[in-house]
Amino acid sequence: MLLRKRMKSTAYARFFSARRYDRLNNYSLFSLSLSSFILIFITLIQKYSDGKTFDPNVLELVQLLSSITIATLSIVVAFSSYSIKSEKMRVSGEEINELISKIDHISDLPWDLENIKKTKKIRIKYEILKSKSLNHKNFEFIYGKTERKREESQSNTPIENEIKLSTWLDNYLSFIPYIIISLFSAILFFYGFLKYISQ
Repeated sequence: MLLRKRMKSTAYARFFSARRYDRLNNYSLFSLSLSSFILIFITLIQKYSDGKTFDPNVLELVQLLSSITIATLSIVVAFSSYSIKSEKMRVSGEEINELISKIDHISDLPWDLENIKKTKKIRIKYEILKSKSLNHKNFEFIYGKTERKREESQSNTPIENEIKLSTWLDNYLSFIPYIIISLFSAILFFYGFLKYISQ
C-alpha cells in the first residue's frame, strides 16, 4: 500500500531527525564546555608559569575571538532547542507508527465501506501530523526513505553508502562549527600544556 510506505518513510525521517537533534545537542554542549574549560586552563597556565607560555597579545586576541565564538554558539544552541526538537520528532514518529499499526490491522480485514472510511480518517490524521509546525527537513526524509528501503530489503549495506554527497553534507553541515571549535581548543590545550611542562 502506497500510503503505508509514505507513512513509514515519514516515521523513519522523524526518528532520524530526533537522533540528529540529540547528537547536535550533545556535540554543542560538549564543544562549548570543553572550549570554556580550556580557555580557563590556558589563562591559569599563562598566569602561574615561570615564563610566558603564550605571547600576551596573541593570547588576548585568541581569548577575545574564542569568547565571541563561544557566546555566539551558546545563543544559537539556546534558540535552537535541540533537545525539545528531538523529543517532538520522536513523539511524532511514534504517533505515525501508531497510524501504521492501524492500517496494518485494517488491511487484514475485508475491504468494505467502513474500512475505507477508517483508512480516510487515518490519512487525514497523517496529513495533520505532517503539517505540524515542526517538520523534518528534506534530507532527513531521504535518509528515512533510504533506511526504510534498506531494512525492507534486509540489506547490510551501510546507509551512508546509498546517500548522495549533497544529502550527506546537508546532514553534517550543522556539526562543523562545534567540531572546529573542539579541535581548535584541543590543539590550544596540548600546545599550552607542552610548553608549560618544557619550561
